[in-house]
Amino acid sequence: MINTTEKVINITQLVLRAERSTVTLEASLREDLKGSQIELLELGQMLGSYFDIVIPNVDMDKLKTVKDVVNYIENEIKYE
Repeated sequence: MINTTEKVINITQLVLRAERSTVTLEASLREDLKGSQIELLELGQMLGSYFDIVIPNVDMDKLKTVKDVVNYIENEIKYE
């Protein structure tokens, strides 16, 4: 079974069309991975759909790194 971190990295790579080697936990979604505002909203929707949670656009906008996204999702799953 793929864990949360691996799935977030895979979906991030797909949505942002990034090289796998650049999608690390420390990578900035905007600066390092060059995610546009629209791509990041799409990323939030895809991740929300996969993990069966809702990631509001305002929350997605606050997440800076891949690790921030992983932590957010794990926290949401824990409190469902």
